[in-house]
Amino acid sequence: MFVSNEMKEFEINKMIKESDLLFAPNVGEAYQLYERSDGSRFVSMIKPKEWTSHSFKLIGVYKIDSSGIWSDAESE
Repeated sequence: MFVSNEMKEFEINKMIKESDLLFAPNVGEAYQLYERSDGSRFVSMIKPKEWTSHSFKLIGVYKIDSSGIWSDAESE
């Protein structure tokens, strides 16, 4: 099934908007989206290898642009 870039971007932004984000992200910086064992999600500055006592599922790595749109940081 073909998924357009716009549809992928929409899904990324929907996922992040529905996640916990407890800081103001900086434009152009990469952030990790994780899922907890209860299914809730959160955005973090902490990379997977930097966690010492938690095992969260990494959903993806994303960045925000100056217009507030999130995109996949790993596809660049």
